[in-house]
Amino acid sequence: MNNSYQCSAAEWEFARYHSMIGGHKRGYKSTSWLGCLLVILIPFAMIILYYVLQVAIVTDNNDLASKIGWIKNSAITVGIVIGLFYLLRSRVKTSNVARQSQSGEVIDWIVLDDEGITLNIYHNLTPDIAPKILWTDIKLLSVDITKDLTRYSSAHKKFYRKMQDFDRIRSRLPEFKEPAAVEYFDRFTLLINIYKRQASRVGMIAQLPRSWITDGTMAELLQEIESRSSLSAEPYDEESEHYYYKWLEHIK
Repeated sequence: MNNSYQCSAAEWEFARYHSMIGGHKRGYKSTSWLGCLLVILIPFAMIILYYVLQVAIVTDNNDLASKIGWIKNSAITVGIVIGLFYLLRSRVKTSNVARQSQSGEVIDWIVLDDEGITLNIYHNLTPDIAPKILWTDIKLLSVDITKDLTRYSSAHKKFYRKMQDFDRIRSRLPEFKEPAAVEYFDRFTLLINIYKRQASRVGMIAQLPRSWITDGTMAELLQEIESRSSLSAEPYDEESEHYYYKWLEHIK
């Protein structure tokens, strides 16, 4: 049985910006990381190949040695070219599968079914696109106050870029009024398999729209997830503990 949890277009834009998913077995997987990795691995592999051939070819023939010199000399260039190719291809494919939200639209943000949790991060619920984490892969449920994604990883993103991104959303969706901030103490984020000191192969960061806090949606969602996964949601850290238990007391 499917159960969809919906939000407005403005809430979806905010939620999508503060959410991510990785290691999922269902749905589209972005491979932009592959391009960055190839920029490093290809030059390294080519340089190693150059020295291996240099040792293997036991000869004083300078002409023969010069013929394999291009392997070393062009290693970095080849790595950058191939890496950029995969990076751009991934960006183009992602833009093709993603759909833009429309003003006044109501969007299915989180969908639960017998198989797992689908996060509609691309505004596209086509089965081979919408990423899904299976119930059998869920090992930990946590609730945190909403934070910029950089708080969960070592990735560094200039804050002014977030401000620019929010300005672009406002220009398209007049109802989007959210401020750009690093932390939001008036709303929550669901964390699946996100450990404080240990990375997980399969994980989801799903921001929960602010309206869900007061209209009962957040309580219903957590109750259903806990029931289906046989796990209990706990505060992510001491900072979130105060706000989470305060919310629990309010809904009782």
